[in-house]
Amino acid sequence: MNNRPSLHHRALYQYNDAMRLFMQQYKFNGDYKLRKIFNRELINLVHTSDMDLVVAVPVSQHTMMTRGFNQVASLLEGIE
Repeated sequence: MNNRPSLHHRALYQYNDAMRLFMQQYKFNGDYKLRKIFNRELINLVHTSDMDLVVAVPVSQHTMMTRGFNQVASLLEGIE
């Protein structure tokens, strides 16, 4: 008997050239304000989906020093 919970993931957007450019600007160029574009939609998805847990994967210490923020945690900022 397998007692492991099943894990599922879901893509909200197609990763195309526009999304690649957005992510580059947000993550690598440090445009922290861009998080607000998807923040409300991600929070709404969390509140309306049947899920037990949302995990913002920690970034490495090097990434945190380089970027100055955790890009995933920032997208979920304000979630309750």
